[in-house]
Amino acid sequence: MFAPGETLGTPCWLQVETSGTPCWLQGEVLA
Repeated sequence: MFAPGETLGTPCWLQVETSGTPCWLQGEVLA
């Protein structure tokens, strides 16, 4: 669950707020 957030150095719950994209989706897109 933390993998996507850790990739960008930003917590999963923070990524949803800043990028407007679910953390699990970012993991697929950015990872």
